Amino acid sequence: MPNNSRHLVLAGAVLALACWTVPAAAQSADSGRFFVRGYGGVTFAKAANGGDDVQAEVYGGGFGVNLSRHLALIGDAGYISNIATEEGATAVNLVNSLITLVSGIGAEVNLEARTLYVLGGARYTLGGTRIRPFVEGQGGMTRSSFTLKVTSSGGQVVSDVSKIFKDVFGKDSSTSPAIAAGGGADIRITEALSAEAGYHYLRLFGDAKANVHQVFGGVKVSF
Repeated sequence: MPNNSRHLVLAGAVLALACWTVPAAAQSADSGRFFVRGYGGVTFAKAANGGDDVQAEVYGGGFGVNLSRHLALIGDAGYISNIATEEGATAVNLVNSLITLVSGIGAEVNLEARTLYVLGGARYTLGGTRIRPFVEGQGGMTRSSFTLKVTSSGGQVVSDVSKIFKDVFGKDSSTSPAIAAGGGADIRITEALSAEAGYHYLRLFGDAKANVHQVFGGVKVSF
């Protein structure tokens, strides 16, 4: 199954499960002007220049201010346990090539990029029933911290890989601008409490150049 189709199927499954578990007596209107939310899920990231998907976990939270029944300003902050970036993939490919020349022994080299993000934007919520679809768009910044993972039978090889990576990459973290877009469903459980489920697409620019797909579920509290 193509990657994009797999992401849509996963998002649909999460939404269907959330809808099925919500009581029929839930209310429909937000109880206050403000809300906070927390969520968790899975991500599928790929560098813009190709390569394999990197599956990881995402955890985040945010706040919002309702400007009207349908429109809200939102802000989010979150953590992704690993993503694939173009700059990281390029460095690892180069290291893999150089290590054989330097040490004469092959090694499996992988790069983990633990990433924090801070985003702000707007959400538009449709309808007025207990199940309210929403769409949202955001922009902000990401900060990735890199950790090199080396598998080799020789201790000297590990040392050589670390030195080559430092010389080639020249840094252990990276900051990149990002935009995000997505949607989902807000499902009322009580007057103040909602379940949320949906899908986000996160695009990293700058040297990172990564595409990150998120499928998430969480809760929202209005006050």
